[in-house]
Amino acid sequence: MANSSSSHDGQRSERRPDRGSRFQRRDSGPERKNNRREGRSWDGERRDGDRRKKWDGKPRFKDNKRSDRRPKKRDDRPRFNAPPIPEGITGKELPGRVKGELRGLSAENSERTAKHIVAAGFLLDIDLDQAYEHAKAAARSAGRIGAAREALGLVAYHKGLYDEASRELRTHMRITGSKDNLAVIADAERGRGRPQKAIDMFADANRNDLSTDIWLELAIVAAGAHSDLGDLEAARKTIEAVGFTGHKPASAIRLLQAYADLLRVSGDNETADKYDKLAQVTAERTGLTDASEEV
Repeated sequence: MANSSSSHDGQRSERRPDRGSRFQRRDSGPERKNNRREGRSWDGERRDGDRRKKWDGKPRFKDNKRSDRRPKKRDDRPRFNAPPIPEGITGKELPGRVKGELRGLSAENSERTAKHIVAAGFLLDIDLDQAYEHAKAAARSAGRIGAAREALGLVAYHKGLYDEASRELRTHMRITGSKDNLAVIADAERGRGRPQKAIDMFADANRNDLSTDIWLELAIVAAGAHSDLGDLEAARKTIEAVGFTGHKPASAIRLLQAYADLLRVSGDNETADKYDKLAQVTAERTGLTDASEEV
């Protein structure tokens, strides 16, 4: 029996698995701990699911920042070549208010922007296209300066680019808080085919926030907007409400001319001629041959 038991135990011992080899955790021990600390599996392979790649021992990230290996995007935007400054323009021709706005720029950029703004105004009645290029150059050099956006808006208005004019002049108003171009913005809305918007701007305007000249010009624009909508009576009443007296000569002349135009459209040519004559006499007495320029 002893022999049998011994034999049986021997057989069991032969079948017994090698718990020290087959079932022992191969990832245990100090070597495994070191591998985990180093970011490797027990056999030195990366623990990212890709057994084909061996870890080379180098850190994945440098200085705790993920390296950007993405290809750099090409800048396909067209380069803008600013037009040359006309001879004799220094930029010092600007009024003090505008010079104050430009002080926030570097000295070089301030001088360059000032020259482009002056050039845009100088060329407005000579070469409108070149004036537009200078105004764009000013806006590109100083996009956050109200005077630069104002220059672009006014030149765009003269070019009939009413969408751009409205956008740039509204930006100028938002930057500076000035409402000096409110009448031009309203007229640009007419040019965009939105006469009712111009009428609403006049209705919503606070008389105390505007100079008399701007207020009267805004009234003329509103009257024109009523005319655009075919409501000539409302157009005439808008002019009549502000009156023709007590204003600066230039504003008075503009009102008389606008009213004469409305009368002529209405078919009352005789009365229209009388108001045209009044405008002409006022211009001659005050030396204003073209009142619209001063306004």
